[in-house]
Amino acid sequence: MSTGMIASLIIVFFILARFLPKKSPFYVLIVGGWSFSLYAIQLVGRNLQTILREHWNMALGEEEPS
Repeated sequence: MSTGMIASLIIVFFILARFLPKKSPFYVLIVGGWSFSLYAIQLVGRNLQTILREHWNMALGEEEPS
C-alpha cells in the first residue's frame, strides 16, 4: 500500500512540475512534506508492534471495554 502511495505522490509531483516555473519555492514544500511523510511512515513502522499490543481492540475494530 505504501508503494502505491509513494508512486501516486511521484506522479502528482511530475504533473505539477510541468506547470510550475523552474525556480519555485513549491519544490521546497514538496520535498519537505515528502520527507515528513516518510518519517511518519517509518515511525509507525517501528512502533507497529507496540501499537498493536496496546491497542489491539481498536486494530480489530472492537469497542473498548467499559
